[in-house]
Amino acid sequence: MDGKSFEDLKLLIDKAKTKGKWLILAGHEVNDGGDQTTLLTTLEALCKYADDPSNEVWLDNIHKITRYFKTQRNIHKSIRDTNN
Repeated sequence: MDGKSFEDLKLLIDKAKTKGKWLILAGHEVNDGGDQTTLLTTLEALCKYADDPSNEVWLDNIHKITRYFKTQRNIHKSIRDTNN
């Protein structure tokens, strides 16, 4: 996310949504400017966008996302075990 505007990120978000893919964003420090910096204005706009349910964007931390994947994996394993 470093140095990117919200408009830059929105293009990536739309592409991921269109293709049914995940988009993982990361950055370094957060500030108004600088090298390797996620811009405050970008982060604020991204959070506002993701907060609107109609945009169908899930924004969360790595721990909750990992828990989601582990739960999904266990559900699919249980279904396979039941069908065998």
